[in-house]
Amino acid sequence: MAATGGFDAAAAVSEKITPSKIISGTFGDASVAASGTRASKAPDTAIFSAAEILSKPRPTYTDEARRLQIEGEVLLEVLFAASGEARVLRTIRGLGHGLDENAISAAREIRFRPAQRDGADADSTAVVHIVFQLAY
Repeated sequence: MAATGGFDAAAAVSEKITPSKIISGTFGDASVAASGTRASKAPDTAIFSAAEILSKPRPTYTDEARRLQIEGEVLLEVLFAASGEARVLRTIRGLGHGLDENAISAAREIRFRPAQRDGADADSTAVVHIVFQLAY
């Protein structure tokens, strides 16, 4: 019985990743109004293009998960940084038996073109589905 693991074709293999939330206080550009003046809130007219996945490694099964015939998907919230680093922020849903750790390792190795905001590289987040399925 050969074991394979992969990313969900419907979710993670998509060409574009859309931002799921803005992490306040950590990234972005903030303007501070001079004292005595009020900052006006300008409409958000930034042009944004989502991150584009270029390559994804295949996660591996652990011996324990293979022996127990565990299948399913691990959901990870991933920050696709402007620097080109994929950083796992949290596990949304895991499978245990070492598969969560293998999914995280695989997600960190995703190669992508960063999102763009007004022509400059920008951070973005997305939920990545990593599917573990035993071949029959």
